Amino acid sequence: MKLRRETEGAGGQSLSFALNLMAHIAFAFLLLAHGGVRDGDGGGGEAAAATAAITGGGGAVSDAGSEVAAVAASNSRKSLLDVIEERAVLAGRREKVHRLVIAGRLSSVEGAVAPGAACEKFLSSAAGEEDSPTGLFMQLPGCFFHVIECGLRTSARFVRALSSADEVDSGVVGVKVLSSIQDAPNRSFSAWASRVVSGAKGDAAVPDKDSVPKMVSDMSLAVQKIGNKLQEMSGADAIAALDALRTKFPEAIPRVEDVLGLLDCPFTMELEEFVTIFYGPVKLTLDSEVEWPMPKSLLAT
Repeated sequence: MKLRRETEGAGGQSLSFALNLMAHIAFAFLLLAHGGVRDGDGGGGEAAAATAAITGGGGAVSDAGSEVAAVAASNSRKSLLDVIEERAVLAGRREKVHRLVIAGRLSSVEGAVAPGAACEKFLSSAAGEEDSPTGLFMQLPGCFFHVIECGLRTSARFVRALSSADEVDSGVVGVKVLSSIQDAPNRSFSAWASRVVSGAKGDAAVPDKDSVPKMVSDMSLAVQKIGNKLQEMSGADAIAALDALRTKFPEAIPRVEDVLGLLDCPFTMELEEFVTIFYGPVKLTLDSEVEWPMPKSLLAT
């Protein structure tokens, strides 16, 4: 009887060892299949070495398992967005350009920073080293008009930063998003610039609901034409043209009355509302939450 129990105990240990060995081998092959995607050249070789160590003998199982776990921990997983962007780069596809048109009033608070410098700071921080925003910030009498061209991630960070900043740090107030095109075919500007455009003050000319889309489109296209013309100039000529926007491109400068009118129009979207809708968390209401009597599946929990 004693011999039989010892045999059964040995058999149970052998079965446990076999299952453990099979699990390690399966994990090693899985790592071998995906190691090249996560870590380039090194992932597959380390997985193969771990597999050889496991199949080579029982004494190496625990050590090989530790090595496989270490390799798996060192390989950082990529998000689906990262994989899609990498494949797009390999296929020669360019990143989608987000063209954002915003406007607002200038802050009258004492000590407020220059709005153009504030927007440049927010954009640089949002872009980092992965993007190069382009566009034109025009400071008009009492208001501003800003066309931004950048990547989707940069625009998301920028609008969040601008909406959370106070008047002193941003230099602006009452900002509204007039247009947002997330798949613009190309950029109209080759760089980002900020200029103060002198002119006479004006009163707001509030448009009706039907006139808003065409007015915003015409203003945006006119400013984009400035960028297209600047790209045809040399660096020195482009800078000189930017310094004399009112003289060089009189028909493309937005009228102060129109910008103020769009800011007072109830049919244009405030910046905070834009951030909430497009970049805020989504609240979902399940049918089971509004169903009565309450489903039995919920009662059981």
